[in-house]
Amino acid sequence: MAEITDEVLDSVAKIARISLNPEEKANLRKDIESILLTFKEIQDVKVDEDELYYVVDHPHPLREDGTPVQSETKGIMDNVPQKDGQLIKVPKGL
Repeated sequence: MAEITDEVLDSVAKIARISLNPEEKANLRKDIESILLTFKEIQDVKVDEDELYYVVDHPHPLREDGTPVQSETKGIMDNVPQKDGQLIKVPKGL
């Protein structure tokens, strides 16, 4: 596992726009090392396709392709509060 140096902690603090005192640096170093160790343990787990468990029979069912439902212009225009012919009137912006 890579060592978390003061330079790495300073970079993290700069990106996060925080300042760290020596005690906070020590705590942050311990936390980051713990997180990295957890990810290393996860990476070391060997899983074959046969060992995977899916709640449903088909983990990634495909949907049927089709034409999406189109709204009718007349139905939309019937619900518009203000219109001018086929145009919708809206309040003026700044």
